[in-house]
Amino acid sequence: VQTYVLEYDPVVLYDAIRRELRRGGQVYWLHNNVESIERVAASIQANIPEANVGFGHGKMAEGELSEIWRKVMEQEINERTVSHMAETARLAGMAEEYLSARGRELLETAKKENGTYVFDGGFFKYEKILQNYAVMDAMEFLGGRRKDVSMLHVELVTDLWSGRTGASVDLPYGMEAVRTYEGVLLRRKDQKKTSVIKDEEWRLPCPGKLDCPWGTFKTEIFPYSGQKILEKKYTKWLDCDKIKYSVTVRTRKKGDYLIIDTGGNRKKLNRYMIDARIPAEDRDSIPLVTAGSEILWVVGGRMNTGCGITPDTKRVLQIEYQGDKAGLIRDAREYRTEGGKYDE
Repeated sequence: VQTYVLEYDPVVLYDAIRRELRRGGQVYWLHNNVESIERVAASIQANIPEANVGFGHGKMAEGELSEIWRKVMEQEINERTVSHMAETARLAGMAEEYLSARGRELLETAKKENGTYVFDGGFFKYEKILQNYAVMDAMEFLGGRRKDVSMLHVELVTDLWSGRTGASVDLPYGMEAVRTYEGVLLRRKDQKKTSVIKDEEWRLPCPGKLDCPWGTFKTEIFPYSGQKILEKKYTKWLDCDKIKYSVTVRTRKKGDYLIIDTGGNRKKLNRYMIDARIPAEDRDSIPLVTAGSEILWVVGGRMNTGCGITPDTKRVLQIEYQGDKAGLIRDAREYRTEGGKYDE
């Protein structure tokens, strides 16, 4: 509440009344003289025709004064105020429909195939109000209802964009938001990726076929005579004769490393995953093709340079990955291998 003390100035007072009426409010004018109160009310009405002005004082009959106050309470004194409020409500409803539609359009850009949402740099370039509408809708879709979701929760989610990677907040209805390398991930907690059993590995027959928790791996061995190297994300060529140990498929272990250049220099697997901006929560579920502690291929990512094809290569080991690229885990009883093993 702001209170001002100033000399009587009808221009200032009338302007203040008009501003209050425009925002749908009511105005009470205190006057100290019963004899002139009706004249003052008439002057206000004449100068502010859009207002309906009434007046009352203690010398009025009880019934007359009660009628005045009834009209004030029911807003009959200022019908135009009611009209302005109705118009404001109508405009507010139109604005709500527009912002909701724009927010849903923005949300579609953040939706992922697995039912989660990732709010990235592009998302946070939009107006703050559209971000808020989109995040609120996302939480309603994931949680199934909006009752206990407030703007405080929306702000907790959007504030993660400026936070450190790995920061997270718990949200109603079993949801959580996590700051990842890609952006702010919003999901249900039961949507977390399931990791395969640690400390288990599956021998990859060369040539042959392996069905394992991540899908199917197929291998072939053939002579190399200078043909063009096949470059595909899920098919890799390795120099068969440079592989020192049996080839297996597993998740990461302590001591794992990659050969990163032809000089034989190594990089720890954990360092590679950090540099590649692989989220910490995903690192234990990524399949690796290995030979001992040496990583031959981070499936879907980098290949070992030390086993790359060169003009001196005699035999090529081709590894093709097929199937469950989303990392879904299948029943362990279905795992099987077919084929033999190349000469070490």
